Amino acid sequence: MVGSVMDNIRNMIATVDSIVKKLDPKVIVQRSFYDDVSGRLFVSLVKGRREYEVMLSGSSFGNGDLTKVEQSMKAGVDRVQHQPIG
Repeated sequence: MVGSVMDNIRNMIATVDSIVKKLDPKVIVQRSFYDDVSGRLFVSLVKGRREYEVMLSGSSFGNGDLTKVEQSMKAGVDRVQHQPIG
């Protein structure tokens, strides 16, 4: 059971990485952290010296329809470009 949960988390992270690379190859997924208590995946996007945090619900990955995940990541990639440098 634990292995299955870890596989699901790895799949979520790989999905996010893939989506970000398609949207903007210059944006890096610096860190991904899944919080078991809240059921959310926290993702740090970095482009140059700009950073932006995105939070995704784990349930967004469950039904096979990644539209919500793609929309959230597109918004995150767009926002990272407008973040103050620091």
